[in-house]
Amino acid sequence: GCPRTGSCESGFYIVSACGGFQDIACRACRSCQTPFFANGGCAGGQDRICSECTVCGIMEYEATPCTAGVDRTCISCERSSECVDPTPQCENAAKWWKQANCCYDDDGVQLPCNEMLEANVRISKRNSREHWVYDTIPAVEAGFELGDASTA
Repeated sequence: GCPRTGSCESGFYIVSACGGFQDIACRACRSCQTPFFANGGCAGGQDRICSECTVCGIMEYEATPCTAGVDRTCISCERSSECVDPTPQCENAAKWWKQANCCYDDDGVQLPCNEMLEANVRISKRNSREHWVYDTIPAVEAGFELGDASTA
């Protein structure tokens, strides 16, 4: 039989199984160096899997870096929150995108273009007299009475 239990210690993997008079052979798992990160493996008969770190695109910025066991995460600058509350990382990268996707309402507030019509309707309603409420109906001034609008 084999003197070992059939597995390698932590940080090693099996390169040849136990058989006859031969014990299992273990090899140290490779380490992943930049621009790679450890993405599983290093167990049983499998060496450590090194995957290439994600590269953030021109319209993205790094949220978390690529480290030993975790890939880099990127956040897109192409999101509506960039119109209202821009992040410093997207300030220069997203200028063309902002021109195409961020508009100004009638109050001069920057917002996503798909929200502009609704905002301007709200502003128009706010600025109109439709919301005025009277305790009593005000007197109508002479010349402004409702009536026949015909000129005949």
